[in-house]
Amino acid sequence: MMNGTYILSAVIDIGRVQYPFFLYTLWLVPLFIILFIVYKIRKNKALEKLVSKKLQNLIVPDQAKYKPGIKFFCFMIGITLLIIACANLQTGGKKVESTTSGIDIMLCLDVSNSMNAQDIQPNRLDRAKLYISSLIEQLGSDRVGIIVFAGDAFVQLPLTTDHAAAKMFLNTINTDLMPVQGTAIGRAIELSMESFPKESKRNQSIVVITDGENHEDNAEEAAKTAKDKNIKIYTVGMGSDKGAPIPILQNGQITGYRKDAEGKTVTTRLNEQMLFDLAAIGGGKYFNAYSTSEDLCKELNGIKKSESRSVEYTDYDDHFQEFLLLGLIFIVIALSLPDKKWKWLRQLNF
Repeated sequence: MMNGTYILSAVIDIGRVQYPFFLYTLWLVPLFIILFIVYKIRKNKALEKLVSKKLQNLIVPDQAKYKPGIKFFCFMIGITLLIIACANLQTGGKKVESTTSGIDIMLCLDVSNSMNAQDIQPNRLDRAKLYISSLIEQLGSDRVGIIVFAGDAFVQLPLTTDHAAAKMFLNTINTDLMPVQGTAIGRAIELSMESFPKESKRNQSIVVITDGENHEDNAEEAAKTAKDKNIKIYTVGMGSDKGAPIPILQNGQITGYRKDAEGKTVTTRLNEQMLFDLAAIGGGKYFNAYSTSEDLCKELNGIKKSESRSVEYTDYDDHFQEFLLLGLIFIVIALSLPDKKWKWLRQLNF
């Protein structure tokens, strides 16, 4: 059996967690520990009000002072290890070198509040996510990354060939991700350029999916810089010329619509001209929400593919057995500990 240190370092370096959603339940462990400590403190205070500590020892001489705590913490350690076992830490059992050809694509998705508008169904953001998901399915061996932006921008997913992971990350995106509102398209393009590997020989492209409204930085200048670096900019407009009010959402339900300082309902409209100009400056092409992802994919496939070598790990080795065994040992220890003092301790007069 591998020791714990080796397993942990191996998983960090070359491994993965097969069922990561189990790890979300780990936050319950410290919660239970806090509740147990609070319970013990309140129980002891209530008992002291009725009987002094000296009388407690006389009335119940076999009462173990620390054993309930030891039992509880052994049980919690066991539960923690069982959760990790369910998540199944894996290490790469077989290393395979492969050569692939493709390009690097950064997808910049607008998550400002205006993307909740429903002038296209189901709404701008959900339509954009469906568009991106369809695009990812057609990318072959191209590497893809995701950047979300509103008043600022951050990397949601670094470049990867794991398209299944990209679609999983895509599903977690919503307009609550960005505390600062706005439409910082220029910052998203700049962050995309910073996120491309500097020594990569692959050709690179940036796809901006947005309604283009209220852009507040020099997006055109950023697009020009990208073109100078041979990075093409493509834009996809989400929305309509007619526009729609911006809904206020609470738990996914519309509770009202945003209003301006004069109390009038704010209408958001697609800024199609700006997105068309941005794509032209960036050497790419503009697509609207009613075009298909296949149209954009054809453009991306027209970019020259570059070959690159990558190392992948296949035939992963499971390590749930080690954590399962340790977890069961701790639980058995917790269940085996008696509530009373051990006989040999009882004979010692403290």
